[in-house]
Formats: sequence, C-alpha cells, structure tokens
Amino acid sequence: MAQAPGVQQDKRGISVSTVVNKQTFEIKRSVNTSEYSPTDWLINPTIPEAPKRHWEVVGDNLELKNLQDRILADAAHLEEYKLQKMEALEDEFMYALGDRYKPNRREILSLYLALAVATGKTNRAAYIQPLLDWIEAGTVQLFAAQDAVQGANSTEFVDGVGQNINGWLASDPQVSIRTARGLDG
Repeated sequence: MAQAPGVQQDKRGISVSTVVNKQTFEIKRSVNTSEYSPTDWLINPTIPEAPKRHWEVVGDNLELKNLQDRILADAAHLEEYKLQKMEALEDEFMYALGDRYKPNRREILSLYLALAVATGKTNRAAYIQPLLDWIEAGTVQLFAAQDAVQGANSTEFVDGVGQNINGWLASDPQVSIRTARGLDG
C-alpha cells in the first residue's frame, strides 16, 4: 500500500507524520497520524518558511496569505508587540519603585507632605519632597521609553528600547517615615 508523501512509519509500523492544527497552527512532529482528525488537523502539510501570522489554510495545506494580508498581519503583530513592551516597561518601573517604597509607605509619606505643607512644617516638607521629585523623574523616564516604543516601526527597535532603572534607583533620596515624623518646623 502506497503511503502519502512525507508520511513515515515508526518501528511498530504505525503511520507518523507532522500535523498542524487548522485554527492555532500548532505543529506536532512525528505523531501517530490516526490520532488526529483531518477536520481539525492538517496531515503532513507543506509548512511555509514564514511567521505563522502569514499562514492560512487552503484546502488540506498551508499557504502564505496574499501580500496585503501579510502586511496587515505584520502591523497587528507590531501593535501587540508594542503593547507588551510598554506593559513590561511599566512593570519594571513599578517593581523597582515598590521594592524601595511599598505603596502604603508612599501613601503615608504623601500624607505627611500634605500635612506639612498645610501646617507650615517646612523642614518636614523639604525632607519629603525629594521623594516625590524622584518618583516623578522615574515616571518621566518611563513615559519617554513608552513613547519611543509607541513610535517604533519594527520589533527590533522595540527590543532596543529600555529605561535606566539602575541609574534612577541610584538617585533614591532614601526618605523614611520615622525621620519625616520626627521633623518639626
């Protein structure tokens, strides 16, 4: 009995080949073909040498989308890539900030600053204000990195965007609640 092109048999004589899911384009190699329904899986298709976002199912095979659809797929991929990078940059910033000043500590220090300004305790206000300036500087750096990502026209450029978290952390004014509370006037 003749075998389909590319189908092989394992040591037990079971037909094995590569299958590709028609919806997700998941590829499984050297599998028992009989375990995969042709309704959901392409059996031993020719796999295009291109990103999966460029593929489409045509009959029982995979083919490249037309040029316009590939361009649209690349644009959608780039937008998703940018969003993921922007979120990663924000996560990096928030993790670094939270590692130095937990949210409850930032809240207390902000409250102390507001009260110091309202009651004329200039020493306390002068001690705490550099913390807010430092957080603002980190935020400006984050937004600049995110803006660079948003303006990117390739995933390679996106990959090259970063922020100088270590430099920013080095300028931490190291404000403490205990010291702020002890300052009068």
